[in-house]
Amino acid sequence: MAYEPASPLPTNHHLDGSLFANRRTANLRRLLISSANTYRSTVQTEYKQILADIIHLDEYLRAYGPE
Repeated sequence: MAYEPASPLPTNHHLDGSLFANRRTANLRRLLISSANTYRSTVQTEYKQILADIIHLDEYLRAYGPE
């Protein structure tokens, strides 16, 4: 059995930098998902506010008429 020196690099390290690229991709993916969730929440909040305004206007028009 031949002697094999211990690798100076962790076993999950790749010389081409793919581990770093994978981590960067994962971080960008998390950022994208977070941004999408924030955007969805903002749109949902604005939609609910507009819907409430429409309902309020409808109630006002029923009570006082179009004039």
